[in-house]
Amino acid sequence: MQAMGIDHVSDTDKPASPDGPIQVSFPSLAQKNPMAKAWNEVFRDMGYKTTADLFPTQSAGNRCYTAAINPQTKKRMSADSQYGEPASKRPNLTIITEATVLKILFSGSSPAKTVAKGVEVSIDGETYSITANKEVILSAGAFHSAKVLELSGVGEPNRLRNLDIPLVIENANVGENLQNHVMCMRTFELDQGVKVGDGIQSLACLPLQDRAQQKETFDNAPPVTRNEKDFYDVVRAIFDSPDEASCSMFMTFIGLPNFASLGVMQSMPFSRGSSHIVSSNPDDKPRIDPRFFSNPLDLEIMAYHLLTLEKLPSTGPLSAFFKKDGQCIPPNTAVTDLESARKYLRENAVTTYHSCGTAAMLPREKGGVVDQDLVVYGTRNLRVVDASIFPVIPQANPMSTVYAVAERAADLIKGVGA
Repeated sequence: MQAMGIDHVSDTDKPASPDGPIQVSFPSLAQKNPMAKAWNEVFRDMGYKTTADLFPTQSAGNRCYTAAINPQTKKRMSADSQYGEPASKRPNLTIITEATVLKILFSGSSPAKTVAKGVEVSIDGETYSITANKEVILSAGAFHSAKVLELSGVGEPNRLRNLDIPLVIENANVGENLQNHVMCMRTFELDQGVKVGDGIQSLACLPLQDRAQQKETFDNAPPVTRNEKDFYDVVRAIFDSPDEASCSMFMTFIGLPNFASLGVMQSMPFSRGSSHIVSSNPDDKPRIDPRFFSNPLDLEIMAYHLLTLEKLPSTGPLSAFFKKDGQCIPPNTAVTDLESARKYLRENAVTTYHSCGTAAMLPREKGGVVDQDLVVYGTRNLRVVDASIFPVIPQANPMSTVYAVAERAADLIKGVGA
């Protein structure tokens, strides 16, 4: 614990099993990286202990950054190497590559529950129908799972009618509820000879420091529509807890000598977008509208956090590593107040590629596409198993949550603990 700079490991949190297929390691230990140690000390002074818990009971706090790299073999762990490769050796599994799913084939019609009887695919220019003996499992990601559903006749009736796609199941929620994290970087000059290390080195998850400030921000926000209220209330309730974070901050090296980058990332955005097909041609990409910052609360919360981030290079132990009055990249981009922070975010914020939510696991009348067993509403045997089923985005990188969905889905498919 001393080598890692850890203050505590909560007794209520069970450690990750060393026998799990996805191993993780700590690439930046306080003992080996003085900047990581200084980072921990800065956040300790703010009142946040450093924890090594992989699944803490609260999101707010300083973290020992973990990477999906086996600490013994030094090899990256992935679903392909740890799940796909072993499964590929099974005699009851056939993997077909260079194939495009054209649509899911259904029998029966609404309002009775329809049965997914298979899929139509294109392989080397030829069209084939593959029949399902039991069920069809769709796992194409936040953009393409919604796309395949709409191509198959599951979606908003007018949209499908305008594209000459026969309606099978009416559900206007397909392709809606798109969520993603937005992040923004600030790059600062280091003192001569300071080394950061490759990749992300340190991580902290923070609420707004001034609780009165946060309440005022929410109280002054524009009213939400009736359709947005349930989602808004859920995220607002999380942010109202002082133990829950509204952002993640991190330190990393982006390849520029003598510079280190500090980043801030949303934890749960209020803004939601959509992803929908534009034609009945499966080769056409969907139209993605992320609607970043469409809810002004996201920009306001990020602006407050960016102001905190801006002060880190001159704060406590970290100030020993950053050059006083050093250069910033981009140049001439000082973030000094809320207005300059908002402007910088509008011009420099980028996606984190954590897209999810377009086939949400919610009650149908609340915006849902799948039920708690991941079965698409209106069908008997079509499941969606990927990040598109998230009703609300996880507060940080969603990788482990995606694995959890897959593990739970495997149990449901096998009938274990259903």
